[in-house]
Amino acid sequence: MSAVASPATTETVVLSIHGPSGAIDLVVPRGVRLSDISVEYALRARLYAAPRLHRLDGGTLLPNQTVAEAGLAPGTVLVASWVDPDPQPAPLPARQPDPVTPGVTGILFAGAGMLGALAGWLGATLEQGTTYVVTIALLAGAALFGVLPTGRLQGPRTATAPAFGAAAAFALVAPDADLLTGVAVAALVGAATAAVARALGGGQPTVQAVWMVGGCAVFVVAGVPVLAGADPGVAWTLLVVLGVLAARWVPNLAVDVADGALLEVDRLAANAWSAREAPRAPEPRQCDAGLAEAVLRRGRRIVEATALGVLPVTVGAAVALLGGASIDVDLVGARALVGLAGAALLLAARNQRHARARAALRTSGVLLWAVLAIELAAQAAPWHLAVTSGVALLLGVLVVGIAIATGHGWRSVAWSRWAEVAETVATALVVAAAVVSSGLFRAVWELPFGG
Repeated sequence: MSAVASPATTETVVLSIHGPSGAIDLVVPRGVRLSDISVEYALRARLYAAPRLHRLDGGTLLPNQTVAEAGLAPGTVLVASWVDPDPQPAPLPARQPDPVTPGVTGILFAGAGMLGALAGWLGATLEQGTTYVVTIALLAGAALFGVLPTGRLQGPRTATAPAFGAAAAFALVAPDADLLTGVAVAALVGAATAAVARALGGGQPTVQAVWMVGGCAVFVVAGVPVLAGADPGVAWTLLVVLGVLAARWVPNLAVDVADGALLEVDRLAANAWSAREAPRAPEPRQCDAGLAEAVLRRGRRIVEATALGVLPVTVGAAVALLGGASIDVDLVGARALVGLAGAALLLAARNQRHARARAALRTSGVLLWAVLAIELAAQAAPWHLAVTSGVALLLGVLVVGIAIATGHGWRSVAWSRWAEVAETVATALVVAAAVVSSGLFRAVWELPFGG
């Protein structure tokens, strides 16, 4: 218990102040102002700013009032917070436009990033000449221009710059190395480009962090098998599994609520003085609307950026996996992996409440099934194609009927429960199929047991 320096007076009172950093008892003169008490609490609690003082019943105390003017008796309990508990809420500030993907602009920049990746892929097939050098120079120049922290559209521009950097690196490395090495180097350069943009202070740090984490993860998953001399199918399998797990786990980790976002006034008010009072109904939690909106916007950016990153990783890895599987056992595992991954992503999309993330995951699942269908059609007999087409047509009619019924109000907890079970089973089977598609099952099978 400590005393606050104040004007000379012989009358003092004991106040108990509860706030975000705990409770502090102060012996203060009646002539001291509440603003001085707030500053003293902030200093002793090591806060970055002096909080507002409120009564337990939510009444606001003016900072220029003295203890006597506020009518604070000895043993009074005050609450220190940055939240104004006025029952008449102040109007929220005007919503600021999101600088990440604002409408059509975001779609155009996303399309530009895809075209840059396509240019890097096609550039790797060119002969060493003027066209090849110009292609790499243009991609590198686009990446360099994208990381500059200037301009009105620096948000979507810095989010797209790593795609151009990765494309330039792939076009430069792929002609002299295998496909897996080119992907690993491209992912690392994309992460480095995002790190440069983050260091320069342009764009959205959240999107750049997703680029950095995702690029480093792809580099490790694709680079370790190359250094270990393992089969490329191991890396492609792990990339598909990584995309499926990211779509399922990242939304659960995206929203990180700070400790000071919520304030439980009822719990803070539990002390020796309030214990003698008559029990009252618990006061509702009070939340800073601005902080809550910032947390939600940060989580939305992480989820959307992750969903957009899952699309090229899973689809590209699936194409490479099916194209490189030459042994029957590995090919069966690769087909099962791609089909189950598509189902897992389509089921995971239902949990997304953001249109762009939901559309990206659904597109990933449909493209995985399309890749699998094209691979099966290329090697199937004519009667197999006829039977498969008929079954697909019947299933399509059934799915349309279920969708129409669901849209007319057949939504229930049971549907959601079965969808969650199906998603969990599909994800588990993806991991199981990875054992076969990566060649691990075949390697164990071929071990020379016995004599």
